[in-house]
Amino acid sequence: MDKIERPGDDFLEPLKEFTAARIAIGRTGASIPIKQSLSFNLAHAHARDAVYSELDPEGLTKAMDEFGLPVLLLHSKAAYREQYLQRPDLGRQLNQESLSLLAD
Repeated sequence: MDKIERPGDDFLEPLKEFTAARIAIGRTGASIPIKQSLSFNLAHAHARDAVYSELDPEGLTKAMDEFGLPVLLLHSKAAYREQYLQRPDLGRQLNQESLSLLAD
């Protein structure tokens, strides 16, 4: 099915270069086009994979060794993954031990 064009829909086109938001993607009937729908589903799957994947701190530290810079392993106030998902604000704050480590 072809995209349904309405007069004035193209006014959002210039804004696409300023945002990663999904704007002016068009319509097919009452739905968005299948290409944009599949693209969104893929991006959502990548985001879920990123949230639920495990970080390998030792491997990351070894990979950073080639730069010869000090690496500090810091922790947020979120004690475990589920708490971070429920309280992302805690994930943006360092815990007391990490603050002390940075102060040293």
